[in-house]
Amino acid sequence: MLPTPTPILTTSNNPAPLCPSDEWYYFNETNSCYYWTDSSDWATAEAFCVSQNAHLTSIHSSAEMDFFKFIYNGNIWVGLHADKGPIELNTEWQWTDGSYLDYLPWKGDYNFPYTNSYFQCVQAEQYYIWNINCSSMATGVCKKPSSKIVATTGSPPILKCPAGWTYYKKTNSCYLGPTQNFTQNAAETYCTSVGGHLPSIHDINELKFLVYVTSSTFWIGLYSKDNPVQLNTTWKWTDNTPGMMNLTTAEEYCQLCGGHLTSIHSFGELYTIVDKLYQKGPSNTTSPNYWTGLYSTNEGRTWKWNDGSPYDFSYWMSEYPYKGGPSCANLIINWGDYYNPSSYGMANNMNCSTSLYGICKYHF
Repeated sequence: MLPTPTPILTTSNNPAPLCPSDEWYYFNETNSCYYWTDSSDWATAEAFCVSQNAHLTSIHSSAEMDFFKFIYNGNIWVGLHADKGPIELNTEWQWTDGSYLDYLPWKGDYNFPYTNSYFQCVQAEQYYIWNINCSSMATGVCKKPSSKIVATTGSPPILKCPAGWTYYKKTNSCYLGPTQNFTQNAAETYCTSVGGHLPSIHDINELKFLVYVTSSTFWIGLYSKDNPVQLNTTWKWTDNTPGMMNLTTAEEYCQLCGGHLTSIHSFGELYTIVDKLYQKGPSNTTSPNYWTGLYSTNEGRTWKWNDGSPYDFSYWMSEYPYKGGPSCANLIINWGDYYNPSSYGMANNMNCSTSLYGICKYHF
């Protein structure tokens, strides 16, 4: 079953040239199509790309590197390789697609590859490339010019999205950019008329993808019925997706807002948090667990706040923390006995991948 397409607002009205399927991403600056493979060693990734009439990607500008960052947050195999080892400063490198060596942002103090090694293959992430053992595992990125795409015989491919929509593999959703401006209400009405909603955003990569494909300001589906908006205002997504996230995504969201998952440094601060949550109303007091920024790197023997502030206050629930338990701490609140100070406190009873509401803290 295909997901409900999710429209977004953008002023762009130039459709992307055709790529082999919606799982390929088009980048206008290179007029090329890109495909992210499953994790494998370098040779397997290149062999897959060749089977698609492509090669592991070459890189020729910082803009192309930025494009990779928007689509995928992690290491990727690229087509740069050396035929011989050990690697020296004068080692000859080449792209598998035969293109020129005009942009090589090597990682390190001197912008050279790692020498005296047999690291003959190359990975990229963020702003840099580096040579590494070819048997390492990473996602590969295939690249082919869009102008060289030809029709294949047999049945036409089954597209994941209607014509004009952009597919995003990580959310398995489709996104559409209308060519006119709306108010948020009008935008949501338009989106529902074509079977979708304004987008909800549930991790930093989805947000980066939206920023990349729109290149302009756009409406999202987050709204509140409160007027005026207060610090304890309740927010909802128009598609009714939950606002709960795992710990990593919750922290990324807080950083996006200029803060961190909350640290707590006094009982007064703790009580203020609990009281504010209670004031948000019954619909927001159904969850007894909330992510905070407290974590451990040694199985619960010592704890730290991820905003870097000192661990100078603790208020653990009875029998917590578990030694050897999960390495992240959540706030537990027994709403039925809300006024009793022993009814709330910290615990590490939740796996860090569990989806909970998070509490962000912002320093003015």
